[in-house]
Amino acid sequence: MERRSLSRKSVLFYRNERARPAFVFEKQKTSTNPQTFITILYPYSGNTAPAILVKENAGNDFAGGHLNLSLTINSKVKQIKANLK
Repeated sequence: MERRSLSRKSVLFYRNERARPAFVFEKQKTSTNPQTFITILYPYSGNTAPAILVKENAGNDFAGGHLNLSLTINSKVKQIKANLK
């Protein structure tokens, strides 16, 4: 997956236009098999984004609706488990 920084975009915030950074993420599909894409929105301040890692655990099955993930943000690990069916 590739993360590219785009030019600064403007956003209308309470009728005042403010510049903000914009990013685009691209993932090349190399086969006809279904693929998943997880988006995490995590607020931060400053110029350095936090280190974020998502890991699939045993029993994780996106197609079957069973989520079992480990989410690591700045070395703090949280387990995410859900049955979506």
